[in-house]
Amino acid sequence: GAISRALHILTGGLIRSNSFDAEESSYRSRAQEIGFPEEAVEVRRRVAHGNMPLLSELRLTSALIMGHLHDRYWALQDGQIKKLLRLDEREEKNAKRKREREGDVSDDDGEEAGV
Repeated sequence: GAISRALHILTGGLIRSNSFDAEESSYRSRAQEIGFPEEAVEVRRRVAHGNMPLLSELRLTSALIMGHLHDRYWALQDGQIKKLLRLDEREEKNAKRKREREGDVSDDDGEEAGV
């Protein structure tokens, strides 16, 4: 019950758009537009109409949705976060070089070296 409800909510939430109308074909077309697994849309339809899939099918569908989330969102965010961290590291190195050139050499604790 809980897994099927979660799949129903996830699938509906991920493929819904502002211009969405309630027809099932709209779910399918929107899912195709965003590359969402069609199997998940089918399982969602069955759950919505009270035809409960087997637990093994729910698990498979969950894995498909998680894969979609990973590929479509999480991997992209991970790349963006790593890029920001690299930029932050470069900015910190550049600031340290600038301080060294200006003679304001201090260690990581903010204390001047050699004092």
